Amino acid sequence: MTDTPSSSSSGTRLSPKAETARAERAARQAAALRANLRRRKQQARSREEMEAEAALSPPDASSSPSGPDERTARQTSSAQNDPDNGDMPPCQ
Repeated sequence: MTDTPSSSSSGTRLSPKAETARAERAARQAAALRANLRRRKQQARSREEMEAEAALSPPDASSSPSGPDERTARQTSSAQNDPDNGDMPPCQ
């Protein structure tokens, strides 16, 4: 990022009190940005660790063997073959 000059381009100068307030505000903002960056990096590391653990762990035994795509395919094919489902047969 670029640093802004202490005086504006029109040549007006800030009072010492205003200049001090600006410097303090810039320091607080810089500290907040550093803290935010550290927090985001830690969150990214935690996500990577969780994904790595999930990739290494065996699949859960309680989950069903068929995924959502297979169930949807079965429902779609059964709906097409059932004349009493209220739908029109597919156009061919």
